Amino acid sequence: MVPIENKLYFTILLLAWSGAQSAFQSKLSTQLIPRRQHSMCTGRCQKNRQFQYVSNQLKKMETTNSVALKVSSDGSAQNGSIATSSRFSDYLNVLRPVTIVQAVGALIVGYLAFSSGQSIAAITAKPVQFISASLSVYLSYGCGMLMNDLIDIDSDALHDDKQDRAIASGRISKKAGWMYCMTLSIISLLLGNIVSVLFASWTAGNLSMMLAYALGLQKVFLVKNIICGWLAISPLIGASILSESLATVSLVSISKDAALAKSRKLYSLATIGFPMQVSREILKDAEDIEIDRGMKQTLPLVIGVPASHRIAYGLVAFNIGIMVFTPIYWKLFTSALPIFPIGIIVGVPMCVKAALLPLDKGQRLLKKSIYVLLASMIGSLSIQ
Repeated sequence: MVPIENKLYFTILLLAWSGAQSAFQSKLSTQLIPRRQHSMCTGRCQKNRQFQYVSNQLKKMETTNSVALKVSSDGSAQNGSIATSSRFSDYLNVLRPVTIVQAVGALIVGYLAFSSGQSIAAITAKPVQFISASLSVYLSYGCGMLMNDLIDIDSDALHDDKQDRAIASGRISKKAGWMYCMTLSIISLLLGNIVSVLFASWTAGNLSMMLAYALGLQKVFLVKNIICGWLAISPLIGASILSESLATVSLVSISKDAALAKSRKLYSLATIGFPMQVSREILKDAEDIEIDRGMKQTLPLVIGVPASHRIAYGLVAFNIGIMVFTPIYWKLFTSALPIFPIGIIVGVPMCVKAALLPLDKGQRLLKKSIYVLLASMIGSLSIQ
């Protein structure tokens, strides 16, 4: 809002300056008679332009005043609402809400595979435990993302794609971030305890590994890739614990043969989950090679980006090969509708295309292909 005194002062100042210029032109015209006509015209034109400028400025001031008055009357509540919404968005996005769905998806795939025909009946008998397990995994893995951001705040601030994150940009302070992290950890443990003490212990183990990763293990050559691969398949262990817990609740006994079959399924799912996640981490390290230089020992820094690229997509090719050319997974994901074959038809070309794209676009497309394959697995297992 522009005060009325400022408007008057601005107007008087411009008029005084205009008058001074007009006087100078008038004096000049008396000395240069041959140019008198031109000088008078120039003076009048300049004067008209000056008054027009003043008029335009006053109109802008009036517009600004009216807008400011309108904002002052009802804008405070709107601004407060926008600020609250933005802050909520920051606290949500710092968890990578879409990325960590992958962990919940692995939990669901594992549970449906391990529970076989009793899966839906067990969920119906005790839905609170199933929902608690899913939320516990979601929040604990989001907490792991937050830990990593808090430790990597300095390096993320130098990264073009990461410097606008809530932690790196300072929109969420480190103190507030660690408090948020502690809150998420406690909630995820409490939710895990609703399932069973064993599930809560498994959650605590994951949180400890995530913290160790953030505090320093991510800088150790190949260790970071192994930990990320392990965390990708760890929800399968959680799914095994969950299926046993729900089977106990629904009074479904588990025979030795069923337990052995469950172990085979766990190893089969882990065989494709582990290398796929490791390949993604290698590609992400290749993206961050300049940021990581002198700070971490990653595979791309040791053997170079081209060789790392070949290894990453070699692992992807290994995954595709065993999924397509061995009967294990076709049998595991057999269903009334051809959902798993559709997932293969859509997901495999995405993986091939990802190998031909630049690093950043390639690893993002690879992540999408993982979601496609996960969705096809969940879909096929849920209608068996």
